[in-house]
Amino acid sequence: MDKKAQVTLFIVIGLIILALVGTFMYIREKSVEGEIGKIDISEVPMEFRPVYNFINDIVYDVAVEGLEIMGLQGGWISVDDAELSGETFMIHPDATSSEILKLFNIQVPYWYFMSSPNECMANCEFSTKGKAPLNSWTENPSDRQDTDKSVEAQLDRYIEANLKERLALEFNTLRKQGYDISGEGDVLITTIVGEEDISVSVSYKIIVEKEDGKGEFDRFFVRVPLNLKKMYALAEEIINAEVDYHFLDEIFWNWISIYQGLEGELPPTTQFDVSVTSAGPWFMTTSRKFIEDSILVPFVKTIQIQDTQNYESKEVPGDPNDNFYRAMNGIRSMAEPKFLSKPYNMSVVFIYQPEWSIYFNIDPHNGEVIRSTQYDNNILGMLPISFQNYKFFYDVSIPVLVIITSDDELKEEGYSLMFAIESNIRGNKPLSPAKVVSSIVGTQRNTLFTDESQWLSGNITIEIIDNFGAPVEGIFVRYLCGTQVADIGVTTIDEEEKASLISKFPLCENGLLNLHKEGYLGFEGIRLSTKLGEEAYILVQT
Repeated sequence: MDKKAQVTLFIVIGLIILALVGTFMYIREKSVEGEIGKIDISEVPMEFRPVYNFINDIVYDVAVEGLEIMGLQGGWISVDDAELSGETFMIHPDATSSEILKLFNIQVPYWYFMSSPNECMANCEFSTKGKAPLNSWTENPSDRQDTDKSVEAQLDRYIEANLKERLALEFNTLRKQGYDISGEGDVLITTIVGEEDISVSVSYKIIVEKEDGKGEFDRFFVRVPLNLKKMYALAEEIINAEVDYHFLDEIFWNWISIYQGLEGELPPTTQFDVSVTSAGPWFMTTSRKFIEDSILVPFVKTIQIQDTQNYESKEVPGDPNDNFYRAMNGIRSMAEPKFLSKPYNMSVVFIYQPEWSIYFNIDPHNGEVIRSTQYDNNILGMLPISFQNYKFFYDVSIPVLVIITSDDELKEEGYSLMFAIESNIRGNKPLSPAKVVSSIVGTQRNTLFTDESQWLSGNITIEIIDNFGAPVEGIFVRYLCGTQVADIGVTTIDEEEKASLISKFPLCENGLLNLHKEGYLGFEGIRLSTKLGEEAYILVQT
């Protein structure tokens, strides 16, 4: 078979695979509609169609409300309530030690970050934990579990938790119009994220009466015009470009390099000088603050991805022979990467906020001071000069917020999807992950570490008090052993008025306790070794 025939065959096979995938998704959506019942409006008696449409509108509003919350939080309905989201996140005041990036009162999970400690230099693990899957991992919607982290399952839980209360409030409007209306039983929701929109089916019994008759409904169905799948596709291309090409790492390192030099604001990476006096010194805090305030704050927002809606290349005006002009245009050109597989009718914005402290280290340094290595003048005799070696290694981690916006979604009201990325540079170059871990697969099926029947320690008591000795309930307790994570529970007030959690733990040598509650500083890195049948008591002051 010649090469041309081979290429043609591969194209045909590819088209067949695409067609099969598309057919599967279509059948999946249609089968779910049939299973839970997409109601035909003609089945609704004419006198009660306004009531049915009224309720459908409320279902739509609650669904959109949940989706907008998820858009602001990287696909998660909550980062604090694991019962709604199926996931827990470690929140730390240091932006590069946290799984969450805070923007005012919004908490946005990282879709890609280094999960190893910041001090890691090689064989470091990265994580995509913060990226919630769109579709449930179960084929049958009725099999969705409380631990299902998909957007579909999360929206199910959100609507089930809020629809009854919303309907009860809105029913007053119908009662003023002469309807006697009430609901019975539980609300059951099935959400399907489709190829172009999102369908929401509701099973909930509504009884409505009026002078001229009585009616009952138990099925409602709405389609939300939101192509979340397409927005996810763009987000995944951005994440993959960082994983594969380090596009953010390269941009940031090039920007930092512009300001390095013997007379620069930042120390050079490699430079040798013979002089009477040495350049510098530089200082750790001022160098870090310069990167944050003079590089990241003004320049991160200039990053534009080619083939997106808001891409517009703008050359800086000025004299081409001027050093400042060349530097500014260099910064501009670096910040316009081209890697998308196709054009997207969506805008992409990158944000860095000054309150997000970067991780920053330069070696060698002596405390706060960064200075050259000086060599004695043994060659030129009595001349008052010395040899200065300026060789410094930068380690930098930078948190970045990404916002994808499509003006066409939700009946042209627009929709935004936000997620965070952490850029990591070690030893003056982008840090490549030794392993990328996603919690999505690992937590859908129990491992021995997360299986409570395999928690074989004795009872371990965790007691939490504040600075005044008062008990602090509601502290979430997580236990880490290497890359494995077990969610142990939450502290509650016991009979002795102490805030504590008593539980067996999985066995681990030199594991880590993780404690978190909104409004309190989280604790990460409390070492705890658990042994077979051995009890322990730990008192923690927040």
